[in-house]
Amino acid sequence: EAAKVIRLETGATWAELDCGTNAIGTALSIQGPVQVHGAEHFCSGIKPWTCSATVIRDPVDGGVLGVLDVSGQRDSFSRHVLSLAVIAAGRIEGELARRETELRHRLLQAGLSRNTTGGLIVFDRKGRLVEVDAHAGRSLRAMGVPFEATPGGKVDALATGRMGHAASARLPEWLRAEWVEPVVRNGERLGTMVVLPEPL
Repeated sequence: EAAKVIRLETGATWAELDCGTNAIGTALSIQGPVQVHGAEHFCSGIKPWTCSATVIRDPVDGGVLGVLDVSGQRDSFSRHVLSLAVIAAGRIEGELARRETELRHRLLQAGLSRNTTGGLIVFDRKGRLVEVDAHAGRSLRAMGVPFEATPGGKVDALATGRMGHAASARLPEWLRAEWVEPVVRNGERLGTMVVLPEPL
């Protein structure tokens, strides 16, 4: 109940620009672990609190996905809580990495089952490049398509939204809509295959 009074709940903003120094906002700002105790908080309403927070990162690109925060009344302060938050965030990241590896394995299996001589490019659910087969580069060069198979390369239009539908971003000029095949297994969108035609 005390947490709701200070808006420590879903939908509240804790960005530093909105409410000054606090563990959630400061962790996002510095993109790392932080502990804010009592009077170190900027807003008077949260000075009776002690908070420890750290970011949770995407296992593929390292982007910040969110923040893990452990907050309590000031008299519950322990310097060890920050270590616990960091360990818990690490375990969450480990589980996310395990799930991502499993998902990419399933995605690559789907690609292996696709018979094409023109070439295949595989992207994950966020539109990030996963794999380019040996034929794809040859086919793209023959068509005069400028495509670099760089690790971490991304096509925003191939990212899926919350409901698994394609994002609203436009396809890049080199990519034709008829080459794009969503990979769906058991109702779950795993990613996208770009199936290239055999060059003439």
